Amino acid sequence: MTIFIAKSSLRPPLLWVSSSDKRLSVAVSALVFSLFGCASFSTHLTPRPTPVGQTDIQANFDLLALTEDSHKNNVGPNVEIGLRYGLSEIVDVGLKANVFGGEVNSRVLLVGQPGFDLAIIPGLGFTGGELTSGHAQAVVATASLPVIAGFQMGDYVLVFGTKAYAHWALADATETTNGVTTTYPGELILYPGGVVGFLFPIRENFALFPELNVLFPYLTDEAKFARPVLQGGVAFQFRTGS
Repeated sequence: MTIFIAKSSLRPPLLWVSSSDKRLSVAVSALVFSLFGCASFSTHLTPRPTPVGQTDIQANFDLLALTEDSHKNNVGPNVEIGLRYGLSEIVDVGLKANVFGGEVNSRVLLVGQPGFDLAIIPGLGFTGGELTSGHAQAVVATASLPVIAGFQMGDYVLVFGTKAYAHWALADATETTNGVTTTYPGELILYPGGVVGFLFPIRENFALFPELNVLFPYLTDEAKFARPVLQGGVAFQFRTGS
């Protein structure tokens, strides 16, 4: 079991362990960081924005797979809730959140043609901690710029594209593995990668969206790539409004 806590010269650790409740606190922190202490790289979106005045609601159920510096493979769930609102024919705004962080973004349609669409989805977010670089990072500010294309096949849409993320850890993180504690300073980590997905409409206002993402963490402090990160799963999408 691997746990980590954030340390900063400006504030006390995010997870405080007292002598009287040490076992309980360690168990709770381990559960939180194992299940939800990682950033999310999912979109589960087609390039075409939500129609004007309408709202999309989606629940994403993904698995995140990574390899730590100790060569330990780590696979855990990532569950998110997302909302989107259509502002115009070419722009919408969205919010997605899991237990430990979230992101606000906007989908901007660049190309809208019969059978083919292309969009960018710039976003800014935050997560309390993550292991996706291979070691612990804490209090992480995130920026993202997916570029996604969609090929329409009747009611279905095949989606693929590129992903680009920048994660900046704002505090030191202390990671404890098998009784050995290591402190990692905050650093800037870049995540280039790609995505493929498929939209399956079930009813007029309901669809399924399976998706697979592959990211390649680049550690700027060490000038090297860490092991790839995989995130895949399915979204349940609902549309409301006129």
